[in-house]
Amino acid sequence: MHLSLSLQALLVNSSISTKDNEEPSAAVMVVYVDQAQDLPLKHGTREPNALVQVSLLDKTFETRAIYNTVAPVWEDAFTFFVQNPQQQDLDIQVPVLLTKCLPLTPGLAPSLPHPLPSC
Repeated sequence: MHLSLSLQALLVNSSISTKDNEEPSAAVMVVYVDQAQDLPLKHGTREPNALVQVSLLDKTFETRAIYNTVAPVWEDAFTFFVQNPQQQDLDIQVPVLLTKCLPLTPGLAPSLPHPLPSC
């Protein structure tokens, strides 16, 4: 998987307080999810459907799903505000999506946000 991370420290101004007395963010991190290669085949023969989930504390971003490929390309960027870079972990997951084929009535297909993968 190819990712790039950029962490930019912010200047601390002690005269600024937050609404909930939380510690203000110390940095801004940008995570750029580029692509993956050589993802495992499903059931040994079928190409997977994949997406990437990037999480920091309670904030999670997700790429769009890329269907039927072992080398998906996302080219997505996500921004996180980091309060304490020494104590926070970035969690990156690439779950392989399960595909379930359902019969569609002719009127339903045009309302889908993206085409369903072939089964």
